[in-house]
Amino acid sequence: MDDDLLAQLGAELCRRREAAGLTQSDLAACLTGWERESVRTIISKCERGRVAPSPAILHAIDGVLGADGTPLSSLGAAQRRSSRRRTTASAPIAIAGAPTTAEEDPTDRRTAIGAAGLAAIAALAGDRLRQIATDDAHCDVLSLIETEEAIERYATTYTLVPHATLFEEIAERWHKVDVALGGRTSLGTRRRLTAAGGRLTYYLSRLSFNLGDLSAAGRLAELADRYATQVEDRVILASIAGMRSGIAYYRKDYGGAASAFESPDPPYSRARNAAYRARAYAAQGDASRALAELDVMRHSPIGQHGQPGDLPLSEAAASMFEGVVLCGVGAGEAAEQAARESIAGHQAAGPAAHLEEWGHALLVLAAALVRRDRPEVDEAAAVAAQAMVLMESRPTHTVLDRARRFRDELTSFRTVPAVRDFHELVASAPRPALVRGV
Repeated sequence: MDDDLLAQLGAELCRRREAAGLTQSDLAACLTGWERESVRTIISKCERGRVAPSPAILHAIDGVLGADGTPLSSLGAAQRRSSRRRTTASAPIAIAGAPTTAEEDPTDRRTAIGAAGLAAIAALAGDRLRQIATDDAHCDVLSLIETEEAIERYATTYTLVPHATLFEEIAERWHKVDVALGGRTSLGTRRRLTAAGGRLTYYLSRLSFNLGDLSAAGRLAELADRYATQVEDRVILASIAGMRSGIAYYRKDYGGAASAFESPDPPYSRARNAAYRARAYAAQGDASRALAELDVMRHSPIGQHGQPGDLPLSEAAASMFEGVVLCGVGAGEAAEQAARESIAGHQAAGPAAHLEEWGHALLVLAAALVRRDRPEVDEAAAVAAQAMVLMESRPTHTVLDRARRFRDELTSFRTVPAVRDFHELVASAPRPALVRGV
């Protein structure tokens, strides 16, 4: 009867584990407080009818696999009662995690604990299981769902919402997720929280970058990377690579900007990241690689629906990047055409236009006009001034940086009235800051 109960316990453990879709190693990893490989060995031996796990381990397994029929801890208790009634001289059946004899397997001996400690561990396991259930309830599933929905919304609207409003909202959601991750939750809930943490942290990094705090953007990108790596969020990981490239580019580390991409881009991110690489190569003066990346950009999906992470590349944005790169490699006439196409695309988008990329397109056109064989300085300064006016209500670091560089390029034309006006606009441009509320 004793052997029958042990076989029944092993068979039931195997059935429930497989029904949950877990390997023996997976189940062992779910049990905190024990050495993983030792517990996996115990599970394996139990399923083969050789040992019965200790009460504490069986209670913990019940907590992971859930109630489906008689609890495994009850089957284990019945087996132990039957074992104690045995009067034969045969060797006792080992109970891993309970007092052992010298003839037991070394793995079982390493996991053995005293009888008094066993009761305490079993009670602690019960407390921990109740805590996990309580913490999952405290996680507030509805709040988590709302956060996930908000993240989906940010994917398509975060460039249209005032920085201060958006930063405050995202920071508050991120803090709640961070607190929840500090508690004990189920594996499924923890995965969702980790994914949300990575996406929210990426958006905080993006906003910090737009506001010109490159150090904060870099630190937040590192944290987002940790989250996203845990859940293998490829789009966020590719977006973080793009963020690192942008930080390096605006620090004039063009080699770092080009080499920031360690993994192949997922289809969603391929066009934008190719544009970032093309921009970096052009700044290095490597025309062949810059044009090769432009070709990758143009042959990648463009105009996709937004996903959490960096924005998908629109046709207007692709033309803007094309203008940046062509201007950088000395193809001024082609750059001018690309910039005009980008401006027209942003104008057609109306309220949905990406102001930052529209501002860059205007400044690229201005640069191309100055680099004509016969520079159109008045028109160039007037176009650049349009960029400053466009960005007045929602300034971003990248546009202001490009505007300052173009201002320096016009130094020799300071006597031209339109150039003086542009200089004054740049000098009086509001610094991107959360306190503006716009």
